[in-house]
Amino acid sequence: MDNRTGAKHPTGSYRIEIRGLVQGVGFRPFVYHVASGLGLKGWVENRNDGVVVMTSGTEDQMAEFRKQVVAHAPQAASISNVSDAVTEISPDIAVCDQCLEDMQKQPHRLAYPLINCTHCGPRFSIIRDLPYDRKHTTMEPFDMCPVCRSEYSDINDRRFS
Repeated sequence: MDNRTGAKHPTGSYRIEIRGLVQGVGFRPFVYHVASGLGLKGWVENRNDGVVVMTSGTEDQMAEFRKQVVAHAPQAASISNVSDAVTEISPDIAVCDQCLEDMQKQPHRLAYPLINCTHCGPRFSIIRDLPYDRKHTTMEPFDMCPVCRSEYSDINDRRFS
């Protein structure tokens, strides 16, 4: 709580890059346990240049997360740098009424459980990197059908990339 106003600190999405000897030393499970202990959700990934963590929480949670990661890193790890930035990644958004209707009427979307458009659907839970675009999400390896590809390419369509 903010002592002046009584309001909670705002929650934001954070990209945290940790560089150093952080691979092959149990660092990802360590990050998972620290984040879980603080009530954070997100993901952690090994990269050629270190480890990237995407998570969301309050400024206080992020400060405590960084503090614990540095202070309690696995014994074989050696952290050379921790940097983070608030991202502008939207949280996941409930499926909109238009998509729910499409799921009932469009032949290529009948009962399709992963339906979404630019107004709804997953964001934070599928992103791998910025900028937010299909090629930077967990959807990248899945080919679109010709109908979906045409919608995705049409600037006037609500499913435009």
